[in-house]
Amino acid sequence: MANLNAQSHTSTYGINQFSDFLDEDNKKLLNAKLPIGEGASKTELAAKVTSNMRTGGTPANWRSKASSIKDQGSCGSCWAFTTVGLYETLMKVKGKQEYDLS
Repeated sequence: MANLNAQSHTSTYGINQFSDFLDEDNKKLLNAKLPIGEGASKTELAAKVTSNMRTGGTPANWRSKASSIKDQGSCGSCWAFTTVGLYETLMKVKGKQEYDLS
């Protein structure tokens, strides 16, 4: 982790409640299904996601605009947390009062 933290300027690595999770643990916790590309390696999926994100526009730094990270536990309401997080971020981008709704 020290090596990763020394290399990264945009993230911090450390131990948390998910550090020792295996893929099976994540699936059990999240009742997850793999996205399109099932059976593909994590590297292949990451490359696909990254290539889909490239728009050719000017990069933006959203770190000052995004709402804080929440731990939703295993409630299965990731869609609700995503929706609320999007709304919180939209209000901040528009210069409105900062809300913490989740």
